[in-house]
Amino acid sequence: MKFKAKLTAIITSATMLTTLAIPVASPTTVTAATNYVNYAKALQYSLYLFDGNMCGTGVDEHSDFSWRGDCHTEDANRQVSVNGTNYTVDVSGGYHDAGDHMKFALPAGQAFSTLNLAYYKFGSAFTSTGQANHFKTIMEYEADYLSRCIIKNTQGNVVGFVVQVGDNNSDQTGNADHQSLVAPESQQYTKRDIAVATSSNPCSDEVYVSAAVLAGAYVNLGKPEYLTAAKALYQFAESNSKGIRNCPFYGSGDWNDDRSLAQAWINTADGSVNYETVKDNWCPNWDNTGAFASAVKGSTAGLGSFTVSSTVNGFDFIDAWGSLRLASNVQFVKACANQDLAKTQQLVDFIFGNNSKNITFQIGYNNNSAKNAHHRAAAPGMATTKNTLLGALVGGPESSGANFTYTDEVKNYQGNEVALDYQAGFVGCLAAMVATYGANDQIADYSSLPAVRGLYKDGGSTEPVTPPVTTGGGTVTEPPTTNTPSTQYGITKTGTEDDWGDVVRVYGTVTGFSGQPDVDDFTYKVGGQAVTTNFAGFDDGTTLQIQVNTSVNNSYIEVYYKGVLIGYIEYGTGKAPATTTTTTTTTTTTTTTTTTTTTVGDKDAPVITPASVSIQIGEYTVLTANEDVTWTINNENYAYLGQKAARSVRVTGDVAGSAIVTATDLAGNKTTVTITVTALATTTTTTTTTTTTTTTTTTTTTTIPVPTTTSTTVTVTSSSTPPPATLVGDIDGDTQVGKIADVVLLGKHVASKITLTGQNLANANCDTRSSAIDVADLQALIRYMLKQVNSLPFSG
Repeated sequence: MKFKAKLTAIITSATMLTTLAIPVASPTTVTAATNYVNYAKALQYSLYLFDGNMCGTGVDEHSDFSWRGDCHTEDANRQVSVNGTNYTVDVSGGYHDAGDHMKFALPAGQAFSTLNLAYYKFGSAFTSTGQANHFKTIMEYEADYLSRCIIKNTQGNVVGFVVQVGDNNSDQTGNADHQSLVAPESQQYTKRDIAVATSSNPCSDEVYVSAAVLAGAYVNLGKPEYLTAAKALYQFAESNSKGIRNCPFYGSGDWNDDRSLAQAWINTADGSVNYETVKDNWCPNWDNTGAFASAVKGSTAGLGSFTVSSTVNGFDFIDAWGSLRLASNVQFVKACANQDLAKTQQLVDFIFGNNSKNITFQIGYNNNSAKNAHHRAAAPGMATTKNTLLGALVGGPESSGANFTYTDEVKNYQGNEVALDYQAGFVGCLAAMVATYGANDQIADYSSLPAVRGLYKDGGSTEPVTPPVTTGGGTVTEPPTTNTPSTQYGITKTGTEDDWGDVVRVYGTVTGFSGQPDVDDFTYKVGGQAVTTNFAGFDDGTTLQIQVNTSVNNSYIEVYYKGVLIGYIEYGTGKAPATTTTTTTTTTTTTTTTTTTTTVGDKDAPVITPASVSIQIGEYTVLTANEDVTWTINNENYAYLGQKAARSVRVTGDVAGSAIVTATDLAGNKTTVTITVTALATTTTTTTTTTTTTTTTTTTTTTIPVPTTTSTTVTVTSSSTPPPATLVGDIDGDTQVGKIADVVLLGKHVASKITLTGQNLANANCDTRSSAIDVADLQALIRYMLKQVNSLPFSG
C-alpha cells in the first residue's frame, strides 16, 4: 500500500510502530573525502528493484531474479473503447508500482524520467561499474511498454493512452489488487481493468510525464522510435483540454510541472519544443516534477519550498511516508546541478548505516540491512519474507530526529514498502557518488548475489548515447579481433610518468590507427589485473595520457582497444615479462570406483525412487494452489523441493514400507496419498584403475614489440568541394563555441580537405591556434564535446 506523498499519517508512528530492536551504535562523523560506502556495489544492487517489479510476458527473459517469472500475461491482448471505437492493445510489460501488482503512469513516469536523468548526468558511473547494459534493459522494457500504451486510429493519430492497468473493481481504486496478497505470478485475473486518457478524459499529468520518459530514453539510448512516440504523446496532450485524473492512490495537484518535464527532455533531444521552468509546490516527488525538469538543464530552479523537521547526518526528514525517497530526490536534484555533493554523500552514508540504529536501509547490502520489504513477490501472503529483494531502498525512518522509529516488518507499509519512485532518486544519488568519490570502488561478484542469474555480469561496455549529429571526419581502422597484438597497432611510452604511489600518470603515443580512436574504448591492466582509471584522454593529436589507480609502482600497463591487446607501457623499473618456461610433469593416478545399484519394485506406483533417499509423487494435480504447500510423511514435516506444488514434488525422507504423504496448501486444503516402497536386490561392484599421465607444458610470455613511430598523419576527405573556412585565434569561449555548434548542427558542411599532422582537434584543446581550422575540424571538436559533457551551451 502506498499513499499520496504529501499525506500526513493520521495515526502517529508512536502508536502504530515499535522501534526496531537493533544495537545502537555511536554515529560516525563522515567528511566529503570519506568513502563510507562501496558506492559501486550499492549502485549495482540498486538496479535490482526494477527486476523485482517487472511485469508481463518478458519477465523470464529480462529479470535477473530467479524467483521472478512471467505474470499478468493476459494484459497482452486487451480490447478498449475510445470515442465509440474498439481498439486492441497490448499493455503487458512495464513495472508494478510498489509492493503490489498495479501499474500507474504518474509515479512510474517520475521514476523512469529520474532514472534517465541519473544516466544522462552520470553515465560514466554506470559504464565504469559495468551497469550500463542493465540500465539499458530496464529502460527499454519501460519505454517499449509506454509505446504500446499509445492508441492510434487508422490514420495514425493518437486518440488515447493507457494510464493504469490492474484493479478489477468497478471504481478503479486499486483496492482489488491490494486485497490480493499472492505473488504476481499467482494472481489469476482473466482481464485486468485499464484506464485510458482520451480527449474527453485528458489525464494531462500522466500523458506529459510518460512523454518525458520516452524522450529521455531516446536521449540515452538513441532509438528514434522513442522520440517519435514522445512527441506524439506531447502533441496529444497539447491538443486536448487540460486536466488531471482523479486517482485515489495518485491524485495529482497539477499538470504544468509534468509538461515542463516533457519539454525539458524533448528540448534536450532535438530542440523542437521550448522549455518552460515550473517551480514546484513542495518537495520533488511524483506529484512535483518541476525540480526534475530543471535538473535536466543542470539547474535547481524548479525546487519548491518544504519544511525539514530535522537533519541528522545529512538526512533531512520531510515526511513520514517514504522519508528516504524525499531526501534522496532533493539531494539528487542538487547533484545534477553540481551542488551540495558533500551533503549528498552524508545522506547516502546515513542510508548505509551512519545512523543511531546502525541499520542499512538498502536490502541485502550487509548484515545490518533491512530484510522484510512490504512486497508481494518477495513475501507472498505478506506474512514472512521468502525472497531477498536485493538492492531495494525501503521507505525508512517514520519519525524525525536521531532516535527515529522504524520497524523492519513485512506488514509495515509505511516504513518498509518499496516503490519505483522510492528507488529512482536513490539510484541517482549513488551514481553521483560513484562519479565523484567512487573511482576505486568495485562491484560485488555476481556469484555471491542471492538468487541472481547473472544476466548482466558481462555487461557494461555500452556508453551513454548522444542523439545522432551529422559530423565530418574519417573512419577509424580498428585492430583485428585477436588476442595477439599486431605490429601494425601499438602504444609507445612517451616522456616520464608521474608516480604518486597509489596513482600513476603515464603517457603514450597511439599508432596504427587511421583516424582518431575513441579514448573510452581503451581499457588497462597492471600486472595482469584490470585497473580503473579516473582520467584517460589525448592531450594532443596522438599522445594518450592515462592516470591509473594502482599501488603497484614498478610494473607495466597492458593497453587494450575494444578488448584487443595493442601494446604495453612500462613504468618505474617494471618490465613486461620476456621468458619461456617449459615444465614436464608425470602423474600416476589410482582410482577406485564403487557402484551400488538398488532395484525398487512396483514400477507402476507413483514412487520409484529408492527408500532412504526420497519419494516423488508424479503429476500430483489434486491441489489448486500454485505455491507455499507444506508436506508431511507419517505426520513429520519435510521440505518441498518441486517447482510448483501442483506438479511433481519431491520430498526427502527415510521411508520404509508404506507411508502416508499429506499436502496442505495456504487455504488449509489437504490431500493424502498412501505410497509403498519396497527395496529389492542390491548389487555392489568395485573397480580399481591405475593411470599414468605425462604432461608437458610450455609457457611463453613475450614482451610485445611496439612501433617506433611516434606520430601519425590523418587525412580526411569529404564529398563537398568548397574551400575550407578559416578561423584563427582562441576558440575556447562559450559564445564562439555556441556559434560553431550551430553551424555543425544545421549541417552546413563547407569543408573540402584537411591534413592534420600528429594531432586531432577532437580533444577540445585546440593548441595550434595560429593554424587555419576548417569546419571538418570544428565538427570533430563538437562531436567530442557532445560525447564528453552532459550539456553544451548554444547561442543563436
